[in-house]
Amino acid sequence: MKFLKKINLPTKFTLLRMILVPVLLVFMVIEELFGSDSVPRIISAAVFAICALTDFLDGYIARKKDMVTDLGKFLDPIADKLLILCTMMAFCASPVYEYLHLWAFIAGVLVLMRELIVTSLRLLMAGKNTVIAASWHGKCKTVSQTVFVLVAILEPVIHDPEYVLTYVALAVMAVMTVFSGILYLEQYLPVIMEDQKK
Repeated sequence: MKFLKKINLPTKFTLLRMILVPVLLVFMVIEELFGSDSVPRIISAAVFAICALTDFLDGYIARKKDMVTDLGKFLDPIADKLLILCTMMAFCASPVYEYLHLWAFIAGVLVLMRELIVTSLRLLMAGKNTVIAASWHGKCKTVSQTVFVLVAILEPVIHDPEYVLTYVALAVMAVMTVFSGILYLEQYLPVIMEDQKK
């Protein structure tokens, strides 16, 4: 409890997001026990939506109230990656999402590769005292991931699906993930390579 008193509100939102990830995974997998019951899907979507909201709130409050801390800057990207990668793993592993296994696996690999590349760029640029700020394409990537997860969870609840919306959202997310990674590479890799020549 003393630890929680010492950290600020944005970081508490980040910690809440990390705590909710296993809760989300339980409800994404537990649907198998309920058969066709839509309750676990609705709960999964609600928990994921709360996680997405905390992602917005921690950044907004930290910037608005000048509450940016080193701990927050460290934990926030970890929480983001934990949320999306664990969700993609659930899509790949749970029998409930058998129709998504292959495509979610491919998309998950793309997400993982993009995050590794961008994280590496951030570390290299940090060594040059340059911070890679969140970009418009990075935010679009995050929005596309959020939309895909919510659509994939809720489409069977809304109607008897052919999963068209899910596959469209998955395709958009994959394109934005790759596109965002390429733009980061185009912007920062030449700077890194130029320094290597010196």
